[in-house]
Formats: sequence, structure tokens, C-alpha cells
Amino acid sequence: MSKTTAVRGGELEIGADLYYNSGFFYLAQNAPQDEEDAYQVVNARVSYLYDPWNLRTTVFGRNITDEKYNYGRFHVDFGTADYLAPGASYGIKFNWQF
Repeated sequence: MSKTTAVRGGELEIGADLYYNSGFFYLAQNAPQDEEDAYQVVNARVSYLYDPWNLRTTVFGRNITDEKYNYGRFHVDFGTADYLAPGASYGIKFNWQF
């Protein structure tokens, strides 16, 4: 979801995304060690487009609630190996179209 509004010199966009997963099993046996618990991920951004230069500056945050969840789980001889999703991250991005 995002909202864009005209401001002096360009436009301002504010946006946020919410992803919710109610949980699932990695394997068809539905064993407890194969279960991924429910989780939600929140991302947010604020962007300003300066029209005269066609320059967009965006400040963003990904997984801003620092939710712990797995991208994947692999079964190995001695248990499971979890592929963890990244934690909270923040940054700034510039996009200049010429």
C-alpha cells in the first residue's frame, strides 16, 4: 500500500507492506520438527522525487519488526539445517534517470 502526494519540486510517496503467513510444514509428514510457525514481515519506505533533476531518494526499512523466521529447512543426517531470513535492515537509495 502506498500514498503519493504532490509537494514543492516533485512528489512524496509513503508506503508500507505487510506479509502474513499462518505457518506450514516443510514435509508432507507434518512432523513437529518440520513446522514453520506463523510470522509476519513489515516493510516501509518514504520516497521523494525531485522533478527538475528526475532524482528519487528513498529511505526504507525491511523486516522492521525484526521477525525471526526461516527461508527454508533442510534435513541432514544429524537433524535439520535452517536457512534463516534476514533480520531488520535499513537503508537509503538514490535513483537518477537521465
